[in-house]
Amino acid sequence: MQITASTMQVTTIPQNQLNPFNQQPLTEIKADPDNVLAPIAQDVNVLLAQSRQKPVIYEQPYVDLVQLRKTQDEGKQASKMSQQLSSELSNIRSKKSPFSVKSFFSQIGSLSRETSEYKNEARSTRMLASKATDAPALDFNNIAGKMQEMVTLRVQTKDGDIIDIKLQHNVGSNGDSLSFSFVVDGKLSAEEQDALEKLANKFGEIGDEFFRTGSAALNGLAEFDKTQLKDFQIEFRTPKPSGGDATLTYDYSVDENTNTQHLIAKDGDDYRIDITTQLNDAFNITNSAFNQSLNIYMDIIRNSLDKHQALSAEHSNWQSKQFILDSFSSMLGANKSSLEAQHASTTEKALTAFSTGLPDFNAKINAPVFQDNRNPMLSEALSLRLQQSTEQELQSDGRLLTTQVNSWQQSSSRIAGLPGSDRGDLETGNYVYKTIQEEHRTTRILDSLDGKINNMITEQTHDINNTEKTYFGFHLKENNTDQRNDRQVKQLTDEITKHKHLKQMFDGFQYAAESTKNLFT
Repeated sequence: MQITASTMQVTTIPQNQLNPFNQQPLTEIKADPDNVLAPIAQDVNVLLAQSRQKPVIYEQPYVDLVQLRKTQDEGKQASKMSQQLSSELSNIRSKKSPFSVKSFFSQIGSLSRETSEYKNEARSTRMLASKATDAPALDFNNIAGKMQEMVTLRVQTKDGDIIDIKLQHNVGSNGDSLSFSFVVDGKLSAEEQDALEKLANKFGEIGDEFFRTGSAALNGLAEFDKTQLKDFQIEFRTPKPSGGDATLTYDYSVDENTNTQHLIAKDGDDYRIDITTQLNDAFNITNSAFNQSLNIYMDIIRNSLDKHQALSAEHSNWQSKQFILDSFSSMLGANKSSLEAQHASTTEKALTAFSTGLPDFNAKINAPVFQDNRNPMLSEALSLRLQQSTEQELQSDGRLLTTQVNSWQQSSSRIAGLPGSDRGDLETGNYVYKTIQEEHRTTRILDSLDGKINNMITEQTHDINNTEKTYFGFHLKENNTDQRNDRQVKQLTDEITKHKHLKQMFDGFQYAAESTKNLFT
């Protein structure tokens, strides 16, 4: 049992408020021609007034009583975890420290080496200090208040063992509760325990960042040991000031049959990303090529989210933008440390020059849908899809055809301001409603034989179908449509012919590498 002291105020009234000096009334003091007694009389009047207005206040202490649920005999680490529950709850109640995920998740590795199941809870209540020593045991059967912060984590090993972890803080009118549970369905090896410890430490840091700022980032997947673990699902949840809950979730898995990894992530403002990538690129590639191509896609995401600042949103989406960019780069860069070019042959040199440096991937990004109650037909939303796919085909004459397709498609709707204004006005109904359908696609085909580039064909298409509806007083006044279809085709053989005519040297490998710098027109 832990007790934290505090105080409560009790008011009493003095017996003699009119004349604390027990002398004759001030009005009976004899005349003072020289005004000698005037300052004294004034001070007495002030004291009398103060005694009437401010009675004596006494402080009676009260305490926060913290108790642990009774459990069976615990091991050393389990006992340490229970002590942590009690002290953390006491610190939260006294505002000495905020809710912390790291303080518990940093001990999961040690806990897993001691037991396969741990559950306990600490509760607090407020009472007078005089009654604390005789306080009855708290009732742990009833729910203690409403959820304030919660973290749930499920991890599955490659052997099929499942680890479930939950940390929850509830707040009630007369006390709080803090509970932690750790359950393993199976038996963890020493290597699996080490992998779990590494991953849990990372999530402890992410959790503290989320509950402190309202946002967090994955910052890569280096802590996920693919040799021991198969997947994880984690959720951080806390109430929003405006109502409802803000949740940050990551759902990640590895599929060895298809050699892919998959991530679904959602932030507290309901921005989502669903991305699948190949675990390894088909070619040897350079880090410079990787960074260059990654930045092209990152700029597309950044520009799309910068333009989509929904009028109905509570605040700017800059934190959500960082969340999406981090999730995207974390997946594409999961194996970046191994992306070093080792040119064993001229064929590999040609493919390395041709490659974007990215593993094949398919990503879909969605912003939350906002609607104006006065006109439910006008929603604000964003859907962005980004892809790369690679195929190889060996011809009967020994030629190798390598096809790589890079693309992005955007579908969005938003409310913008009239010409000369920054934002639309939903009060007066003066705004422009924009819908955007846009697709960029680049297809490159490399024709090589024994490391020599015979030809490379590049086809780029850009399709646009946009509308702008202008409203005055909620009445449609203008409706404009922009439709365009552009297509460009280039061949390496044309460049070779041009250089021969000019009697200039031509580097086919350099030509292939340059094609990745301008993936989209």
